Order: sequence, then C-alpha cells, then structure tokens
Amino acid sequence: MKKILLTFALKREAEATLQKLDAKPVPHTEKPLWLDGEVPTCYTFSHGWILLTDIGSYAAQQAVSAYATQVDEIWNLGFAGALASTHPLGSLVKISTVAKYLITPPLDPQSEECLNKSLPTFSLAPAGTPLVTSDFPIHSTPQKEACRCMGSLVDMEGYGVAFAASFYKKPCKIWKIVSDFASPEGRTLIRQNRHTLSELLADKITSELSFSP
Repeated sequence: MKKILLTFALKREAEATLQKLDAKPVPHTEKPLWLDGEVPTCYTFSHGWILLTDIGSYAAQQAVSAYATQVDEIWNLGFAGALASTHPLGSLVKISTVAKYLITPPLDPQSEECLNKSLPTFSLAPAGTPLVTSDFPIHSTPQKEACRCMGSLVDMEGYGVAFAASFYKKPCKIWKIVSDFASPEGRTLIRQNRHTLSELLADKITSELSFSP
C-alpha cells in the first residue's frame, strides 16, 4: 500500500479529516522549528501521515521536506480564494498547475530567465484549475486583479508543497476548496463556513483513498 503524506496548513481545515480517518497524534519531544502554531502537527492514519504545515509556502516546503523521503505520494488540501467567478463558494477542484505570485520591478530578459528558473511553474495534472500561491492573504481588489493573470485560485501553501515534492521526486496532488473570493469579506466567509468546508475536504479525501492502491 502506498504511503501518503496529507498536508493542510491549519487544523481548522483538517479537523473533519482527522476525525473521519481516526488519525492519531504523533507526540513531539520539542516544537518543530518551522512551526509557530499548534502542536502536535503530525498525525498517523492507515495510509500514512497527516501534517499541519502552518501558514505560508516556506513553512509548507520545510514541513513537507521533513517527511518526503518516508512517503510515496504527497497530497495537499485546503482553503483557497477564487479569482474568477466560475468557481462558487464550496467548489472543490483539482489543481493542474501551481505558480508563485511575486511583486517584482521591471526585469531585463536575463533576470526574468533567472527568476523563472528559480521559481518555475509546476505542472501537477493534465486537467484541472491553475493555482497561484501568495506569501500574504489576498483580500483586496488590486491584489486580486494582479493574481488573476496567473491562476484561477489563490492560496498560501500549494507552491511550497509542490516545490518540496519536486525536489524529492514525489508525485504531488493538490485539491483546493473555494472558501472566499479574495475580497475584503473573505475572512468573514472563511469563519462562517470553515466547518462545512472541512467536511467537504474530508469527504473528498476518503473518496480518493478508496481508489488508492
């Protein structure tokens, strides 16, 4: 049976999955250096581990790197803001590509080439929805418009997970559920719907696991 590393940023996203999969916490003798949030951050279940990486692509990359060599596949699930009206609240979509959102000055061709080489766009699936990962929450119209040219959804962890998976040559799958619309009302929507969204993520995972050899 394949060993799978399921990753979420926060417990509020993973809560229903932890319950549904009867996941057991792995005790830590000391707090992981990358984590400034909840402990424990790692749980075991029948197919492998569930890891709470904390917020941000760098935290996600470092957390995944600590477990990548022990698993066959890496999955990332969580909340994301919709940048396009085609994705209503609660839509659960598979990610096809993930790119890093950067604010840069005008670059000459050589600098642009260097940037694209150091932070490439990762292709994960032949069909699906493009994701862009930001280093900060997107809840304003100007930032939303800036991200829209790169993807249809925005999160804060997907790129870090994909980067680590690529480095360790592990298959990576990402699913995101629309929690808000990258607007000023986004935080309120997330708070209001987080339990329902967590349940929908758990249903998706159990469905995927039933087809995993």
